[in-house]
Amino acid sequence: MDILKISGISKKFGTAEILRNVSFSVDEDEIFFILGPSGCGKTTLLRIITGFTAPDSGKIMLSGRDITDMPPANRNIGMVFQNYALWPHMNVWQNVSYGLEIKKFPPEVIRRKTEKVLQTTKLASFADHFPPKLSGGQQQRVALARAIVTEPKLLLLDEPLSNLDARLREEMREEIRRIQREIKIAMIYVTHDQKEAMAMGQKIAVMNEGKLVQTGTPVQLYSSPADKFTASFLGDINIMEGEIKSISGKYMSVMTDEGLFTIDRKAGDESGGRVEIGFRPENIFYGHDINIITGTIADVEYLGETVKVNIKTEKNRIFRLRMFSGEFKKIKPEGKISFSVSPEDFIIFK
Repeated sequence: MDILKISGISKKFGTAEILRNVSFSVDEDEIFFILGPSGCGKTTLLRIITGFTAPDSGKIMLSGRDITDMPPANRNIGMVFQNYALWPHMNVWQNVSYGLEIKKFPPEVIRRKTEKVLQTTKLASFADHFPPKLSGGQQQRVALARAIVTEPKLLLLDEPLSNLDARLREEMREEIRRIQREIKIAMIYVTHDQKEAMAMGQKIAVMNEGKLVQTGTPVQLYSSPADKFTASFLGDINIMEGEIKSISGKYMSVMTDEGLFTIDRKAGDESGGRVEIGFRPENIFYGHDINIITGTIADVEYLGETVKVNIKTEKNRIFRLRMFSGEFKKIKPEGKISFSVSPEDFIIFK
């Protein structure tokens, strides 16, 4: 069931078109990611949902109620900011309970709700600590606790982990998912980090230049991107231009400057059409007799468990590959390497 429904939201600042007819819905108990590069309109969209910014057109429905023109304080939406925005002169307990005090809850209710949230966020032992004495991860949990203590219907997170180091970001991803499962709240999580979105999101909306390009699960977006922007934003992809030469049953043949490739047929393709075909660096096989590409190793990036390898073909095209370290050890660095791509692993772009 939808907890939030966004319909046709558009916004301009002067002549700059920030959002263009954005529509999507968020289910109950779902972590919904809005993913896109800086300046694509993600934060403006969050501000419109919270009521801090008014849209030029469109409608926002929360639990079946139109909140488009409702004041922010009446929307029952929580917000976690990128910079945490904690009160430095208040300890953890005071920061978390502040929202309940503003809403004039009885003292006993404030105590009970604050204790429960501090337990959920593993902050009970830090209740009398002040923000400057806390680590980045602890401050992030305080900001999260403060946002959920008032039991909002929807929680918005604006790039909440961007100020943390890589190791702490991974730990906080797990913490946010754990807390979300425990309190069963719908979350909209804005980020430009595709790994964060792919690792945590149940559904992802990809944005570019104010438009919502594609919405789907991480698997759907990664394996069947709508366009080259989505494909490349979600991870590395090798792309070649070609021409469809023939179609036979489930498969079709595409001629490129690297040779003829057999790929899985997609609805609507016609013989003689120009297309671009792509494959992910990890979708490679050895010893197959179809879709073979041969080249020499041009560059290697060792990442521990995996290795990124750039292969240069006779046509001077560079293909980016990704393999496990054990696989890479079998390759002679000075020799040629041949690999193949399954017909089903190709992605077609018009």
